[in-house]
Amino acid sequence: MLVLLACALLLSGCDVGPLNAPEVQSGGDNGDLFASYVALGNSITAGFQSGGINENLQRDSYAALLADQMNTPFGLPVLSTPGCPPLKQIFPPERISDVECALRESSASQVRNVAVPGARVLDALASDVEQGADPNELTNFILGGQTQIQAATARTPTFASIRLGNNDVLGAALAGTPNLITPPSDFESKYETLLDSLENSGAEGGAIGNVFNVTQIPNLSPGAACFAAKNSGQLPPSIDANSALDALNDQGLIPQFPNLSEDSPTFGSVFSEDGIHPNSKTHQLIASKFIDAINSEYGTSLSNVDSPSF
Repeated sequence: MLVLLACALLLSGCDVGPLNAPEVQSGGDNGDLFASYVALGNSITAGFQSGGINENLQRDSYAALLADQMNTPFGLPVLSTPGCPPLKQIFPPERISDVECALRESSASQVRNVAVPGARVLDALASDVEQGADPNELTNFILGGQTQIQAATARTPTFASIRLGNNDVLGAALAGTPNLITPPSDFESKYETLLDSLENSGAEGGAIGNVFNVTQIPNLSPGAACFAAKNSGQLPPSIDANSALDALNDQGLIPQFPNLSEDSPTFGSVFSEDGIHPNSKTHQLIASKFIDAINSEYGTSLSNVDSPSF
């Protein structure tokens, strides 16, 4: 039976809710639990940061870090250099390269991080607009015509992680409306379909990352901060007003308003230069939350990643 953990990352921690693998970790009666690990998700799982993605960022993703600790094969859909170039700075926008987006590298390895930036829960199950999906160019680069669940189950996974849902609610947050892309009842049924498919493919265990509270990302500055910035002549264009991430603000890690000086990160030490996606340090934190929960539930002994210093 597939048992999954629900991980409320960043804010609270985690609660229980055919390749040859080298020295696969196991514990208790779990056997070769990590012999075949697959990761489903959206931009965060894929490694997207600062409005772009490339090989370095793909290898910095929490899913890749988790696979490293599992010591299990984890093929990545590596994009040719420079990938889809991330932002070097956001005010004014400047990327590390003028290339729009490079193609996939040729590779014989089986892709096991099947996450696609921009994916909603439905997109993990459907592949075209007639089915209600909303594919982008990275969908084909990463999946080659398959859906995430098709690509994942083709790997005969023993363990799976899922982080889907942010894009089902992010549009409403950015637009300042209560109109969710995916109604809660549809969201639940689609997640159940994903879990049933993974269990039917033979997965013995897994972990689910909860949806982040998208109203608290630093890309959505609180109205009071925007008002103060406007009065001081510092307001950049297209800043949406919303509440900040309270827990991290209490620690002073996320600015109430983007830092426009050249010697400091625009959105603090936790988020990348787009104000939406976690940076590489925060991916370490996410991976550690997964590892703590997995070890606790399954009796495994995965070594944790280095604790990031913010």
